[in-house]
Parts: sequence; C-alpha cells; structure tokens
Amino acid sequence: MFIMKKTCVAFLSAAFGAVAVSGQTCAEVDANGTAFFPVGTKAIADGAFEYCTSLKSVEIPASVEIVEDYTFSGAVNLASVTFAAGSMVQSLGRYAFSYTSIETIILPDGLRDLGDNAFRECKKLKSVEIPAPVKIIGDNTFLSAVNLASVTFAAGSMVQSLGRYAFMYCESLKSVEIPASVEIVGDYAFYFADSLETLTFAPGSVVQSLGKRAFGFCDSLKSVEIPASVEIVGDFTFFKAINLASVTFAAGSLIQSLGQYAFSGTSIETIILPDGLRDLGGNVFTTSNSLRNIILPNSITSKETGAYYFKDTCVANLQALDNFFSVETKPTNLIVCACVQVANIFECPALRQHSCSKYDKRNCKKDKGNRCKWNKKNKRKNGKCHSQPCRALKEKKFCKKGGCKWLRSEFKCKDP
Repeated sequence: MFIMKKTCVAFLSAAFGAVAVSGQTCAEVDANGTAFFPVGTKAIADGAFEYCTSLKSVEIPASVEIVEDYTFSGAVNLASVTFAAGSMVQSLGRYAFSYTSIETIILPDGLRDLGDNAFRECKKLKSVEIPAPVKIIGDNTFLSAVNLASVTFAAGSMVQSLGRYAFMYCESLKSVEIPASVEIVGDYAFYFADSLETLTFAPGSVVQSLGKRAFGFCDSLKSVEIPASVEIVGDFTFFKAINLASVTFAAGSLIQSLGQYAFSGTSIETIILPDGLRDLGGNVFTTSNSLRNIILPNSITSKETGAYYFKDTCVANLQALDNFFSVETKPTNLIVCACVQVANIFECPALRQHSCSKYDKRNCKKDKGNRCKWNKKNKRKNGKCHSQPCRALKEKKFCKKGGCKWLRSEFKCKDP
C-alpha cells in the first residue's frame, strides 16, 4: 500500500506538476540556502517555499511551466532568482515572489501571465523587463517596489492592461514608456511614483483610458502628451502632480471626458482642450494656480459655473466662463488669455505656441496657418515646433489664416 501511494504521488506530480514533492519544501533547502528541483518538474507548488527564511537563491529549471501562487512569498532572504536557459515558464502566480529580497531578475522570453501581487514589496528590486507575450500586468504587481528604477517592455510587447496599483509607490522609477498595445492604464497604476520625470506613450498608442489617480502625486512629472486614442481621463488622474506644467493632447484627439480633479493641483499654465470634449468633472482644474491660458471647445455639455471647475484659479470668476457654461448650445469656443477672454488664438502668443508644440516635424511644417515653424537647431534631438511671428509668413493665404495683416503694397505680412 505504501508503494502504491508513493507511485500515485509521482504520477500526479508528473501529470500536473503542482504537487509538492522532493525538492519543493523549505526543509530541503541546502546549507547554502539553495533550492533544487527534481528532473522534469513542470510546476512549483502553491506556497512551496512561503516564508522560507533559509532560502537565499534558486534556479528555476527549464522544464517548469508554472510558478504557482505564493510559491516564494515571504522568503525574505531570497536574493537571487534565475531561470535556466530555454526556460518554458509561462505563468507566475499571485504573490509568487512577493516580500522577497530579489535585486534583479530576467524574466523568461515566453512568459505570458504575470499574476496579481507577483513582486509586491520587493523593496530591493532595481530593474525589470516585461517579456513581449505578457498581456496583463496584474493588480499590485510591483506595488511598493521602492527601489525599482527601471521598467522596460520588450520589443513587440503585447501588454494590453496595466493593473490597479501596478507600480504604486515605486518611488525610484524615473521614466516609463507605455507600449502602443496598452488599452487601459488602471486606477492608481503609478500613484505616488514621485520620482517619475518622463512619461511617454509609444507611437501608435491605442490606450483608451487613464485610470483614477493613475499618476496622482507624481511630483517630478513636468510634461505629458495624451495620445489621440484616449477617450477618458479619470477622476484625480494627475491630482497633485505639482510640477506638471505642460499637458498637450495629440492631434486628432478622441477625448470625451475629463474626470473630477483630473488636473487639480498641477502647475499647468496653458492648455488647449480638444474639439469633441464633452464632459468636465467638478474641480477638474481646482487649485491649479498657474493656469492663465485655456481654450474650451464648444462641444462641452457641462453646465455648472466656472468656479465649479476652476476654483482657486484666476479664471474661476470670469463672467465669460459662467456665460459659456450656462447655455447648452455654444456657438464658439471660449478662449482665455492671461485670465481674460479674447476673440481668437492669434491674440494670445502662449496659446499659439502651445498649439504648435504638439506637432512632429512633418505636421509642423504643414501648419503654417498657426505660424508653426520647425527649429532643427533646437537642443532637443528631434528639434522643436514653435510659433513664428507674422513677418515670417511670406504668402498672403497663410498671413490671413494666421490672423495677421497682409500689406498689398509691400507684399509683406505684419502683425494685425
């Protein structure tokens, strides 16, 4: 009978790979703190080394396909994890390496599933590259990985969703490029990533929504371009990103809604809200004290007072703002320059420059009507699109389109 039971265990292990057998318990960790696994191991069992304080290093055999839930969770002295050459690992379960001392890890190229909380509170982890087949970064995956300074996505990344709290409290993270394949940035995804200086979205981005508080309290973030595909900026998305001074919406923006407090407490001075925007959440720009120049499109259907959206800014009590929101059908956009309503963008150099700044080189050169010009000598690698004066417009049609005055007798373009 004993022999039969042992045979059954071996059979189940071979068939399903999730039964704890020899080499999958803390008791079998050697004197050097290393764990070994039987030849042909397919899976490392649930909680096999959970809270195993004697474990210091492990090499996952190439045959392993699944690291189950909680497998190494709480193994606080586990500092080295490697995957054997030719690794077949496809899934890392929930809490798989949470609360460990891993500093670096190279995830297998074939990894597909990255479970919730997989690297939660790995406070010594410094860098990670997400393999291309991974489609979902689970909730809390790198929560409180306070020394995580580098997150990259492999070429051809297929990731579609960044889960809730995925990189929350990643206090050392300085830059991130979100892959073009991402459709959803979850609530609180980068909340309190207060060293994040550079946030970019890869060309061709299809992201549709930026979640609630996704970039809240990102104190080091200074600028962001929101991809054209984004339809919703959630509640508090950039709340208290206190140094965020430049927000642009890519040409062709599909934005429909800006949530409540979405840009509250930022340093935005100039912003052009895209045509097609419908809903403004309450206090969307409240306490953004630097705000002075803004274009509100006539597509907006929100109906509260100016103070409801712009409390503690210089435009909050502007009568023109109250008039704008008081009617359902708005005949024109509302343009505010230096806290005062103006008739068109050409009366406001700050707005005109902001309009040009969203363009790449090709579209900058095309848009002469806004007096846009590409400066290839700019220190930025790709140059910079900026606004040029009326006198630089050499053709009558562009002079007039740019709000300037054409002098027929001199064949010159002058300021109006």
